[in-house]
Amino acid sequence: MEQLNENIDSAEITGINCMSTSETKLLESVAKLFLQRTRINCTDCHYCLPCPSGVSIPDCFDYYNKAYIYDDIPAEKFRYHLGLQESERASQCTRCGTCEPKCPQQIPIMDELKKVSELFDK
Repeated sequence: MEQLNENIDSAEITGINCMSTSETKLLESVAKLFLQRTRINCTDCHYCLPCPSGVSIPDCFDYYNKAYIYDDIPAEKFRYHLGLQESERASQCTRCGTCEPKCPQQIPIMDELKKVSELFDK
């Protein structure tokens, strides 16, 4: 709640259109680059969960995206193995298809998990 109040106070102080044109353009260029490097358009809504096989789908996609966003596959592979138990990794996907109809982004989750597994689990 404290952080929410700080954010509200900050928004009230700065007001609308508080950024300069150059600041706005810089922000737009960074956002564009970020989106270009994002491979899987997962919004982390968790509608795909629970996975019957225990795969942590949004986390798998997050590690995968960060590997490309930050252009550091080895570091993100390390984090993937450190941050997820084997039972939560993309390699555990049985392609049951339970997740895909639930995804509001219409991500082909099973195919994308295969790519994550090929990158990190091999």
